[in-house]
Amino acid sequence: MAFGVEGYQDFYRTTQNTPFETFNGSEFSSWRTVATLLGKDDFSSTQLIHLQNYSQSNWEVSPPARSELIKSLNGTGDLQFVYSLRFRRPQPPQFQEISYLNNQTLSDSNRKELLAVLLGDQPNATIEYVLPRFFRLPVSTTISINGQKLSIYVSLVLSLLQREEKFEIKRSNGSEFTYTRYVEYWSIEQRPSENDLFSNSSVQIVTVSNMVPSFGTSFATAGIIGLYTVFVLAIGRLLRSAVSGLSHNIIYEDMPDVSELIAYCEDIFLARQDGDLELEEELYRELIELYRSPERIILKTLPKGPRFKG
Repeated sequence: MAFGVEGYQDFYRTTQNTPFETFNGSEFSSWRTVATLLGKDDFSSTQLIHLQNYSQSNWEVSPPARSELIKSLNGTGDLQFVYSLRFRRPQPPQFQEISYLNNQTLSDSNRKELLAVLLGDQPNATIEYVLPRFFRLPVSTTISINGQKLSIYVSLVLSLLQREEKFEIKRSNGSEFTYTRYVEYWSIEQRPSENDLFSNSSVQIVTVSNMVPSFGTSFATAGIIGLYTVFVLAIGRLLRSAVSGLSHNIIYEDMPDVSELIAYCEDIFLARQDGDLELEEELYRELIELYRSPERIILKTLPKGPRFKG
């Protein structure tokens, strides 16, 4: 997750892989009263996530950029507060990572509070109802946040903290000196919701991500029309391969009397048994020439008796 003022370095950025928090059925029922995107059958696929209270990276903005940010907050032009979330999950394989990006125009009160924090006049600033509380993570399309009341949105409390870091540095001549620097980083908390459903100080969000098998994933991704098309094409290809070329095989597979052809094969076998290879080759070539001539095949395989019984 990351957020900040558009055009400037992010205030807060974190990448975490923490286990989901547990919740009970009564909490889930309370959530459903404020978020209609939660269904009755979503309990097993719902996760409660706590975001870290501090940014994992320092806010190392240059003095000119800091001055520009202060100037922008003190101005009258629109400023966007942007935030992005990226969720990663094991299934489905084609869409293991899904993102959400949004922004909100900073109000005059938000700008004044952020400006006061940057100038050191107050410890924190509150941006009200900026982050959705519930996220439905679909199989392949965009994340849905519809169906939740504005009062349940997260109101972020931002604080700019400063920490002193000291480094002992040893010169080449053996002397030592202490180098001191001050680093800044942002921390976040959530203001308790009006209905006390989320009273923890750390930011809590709820995600719904149904785990689906690979076959179900393909079905949901391709849809019924795509799946039907694949099956029709597969069956059509199999049928085509089974019936193609039948007209060319009729002359060899539908012979009335094959006794003379069998006699050729038996003579070839007897010639091989007697060791007469020249006779064997002559009979074999004659058989091949016979199969190369449809007219001779017809003459050799005509029925000996009358074709129709009177």
